[in-house]
Amino acid sequence: MAYQNDVNFVREHVSELDRIDQLMEECSELLVACSKRKRALQMTNPTPVTAEEALQEIKEESQDVLNVLCALGMFVFENPEEGTTERMKAKMARWADRKKRGKA
Repeated sequence: MAYQNDVNFVREHVSELDRIDQLMEECSELLVACSKRKRALQMTNPTPVTAEEALQEIKEESQDVLNVLCALGMFVFENPEEGTTERMKAKMARWADRKKRGKA
């Protein structure tokens, strides 16, 4: 229930415009990760990361996008405690904590 509590807190205390800003930022990071993966696979424009490292970055950035979509109410996990990763839970908790401390 902690994850959903954090999502609800963020939804109630972070403006929709700020949550949309966060979504744009996370989407841009996902785009960069996808670009690195493509470059690593294609090897016509090499990147310092391996294809496997780039795939991991895509997974991580996808989780960040999902987190913000949850905070926007655009995505809901049927069972948030089982459907989310530990990384997602930690990042959502940090977002809520920053807002509680007035740093978001």
